[in-house]
Amino acid sequence: MAGLVGQTGFFPGDRRLRELDLLGDGLPLLNRLIPWERFRPILESVPKAKPKGPGGRKPYDRMLLFKMMVLQQLHNLSDEQTEYQVRDRLSFQRFLGFGLEEAVPDHTTLWLFRESLAQAKLTERLFTAFHAFLLKQLIFPAWVMSDACNLLKEVVKILLFEQDRKHKAAKIIKGIVDGLLGNMGKL
Repeated sequence: MAGLVGQTGFFPGDRRLRELDLLGDGLPLLNRLIPWERFRPILESVPKAKPKGPGGRKPYDRMLLFKMMVLQQLHNLSDEQTEYQVRDRLSFQRFLGFGLEEAVPDHTTLWLFRESLAQAKLTERLFTAFHAFLLKQLIFPAWVMSDACNLLKEVVKILLFEQDRKHKAAKIIKGIVDGLLGNMGKL
């Protein structure tokens, strides 16, 4: 088993987190821009599971599980992959507020939480409120969208001159970009 080479220092995680920031980790920004507690009233209206007996660990914070679901949607992950990525990725751990030694909810816990939201008919309400907040606050400002759309238009131009098999895909992408630009004009 390979060990660490050299001295790691007093705060080796801080250096790694700064490096992640420099490489463009957008999750800290998302954490700062979204007032997560705004969604707690919806989360707290989910009925609590009945304890199976005395003792046992305390339930995970519902906000933590909601943020795991957000990561899951952002990265198109299964429950199992979400559990793995949270255990493995420092950026996910920071987003969720985990230290390296803290217990991570397993995929079954995430699945049970999603099911409890669905049974309480709160999934749509929660994510509608979340998406409405993102749109209202323009988490992705118009100028960023405009620059991204202009870049995509240039990519489309290049693709249009490539092989015929790519021609159809380029047209689809161009339609999406044109639709995005048309919707931006309505903001």
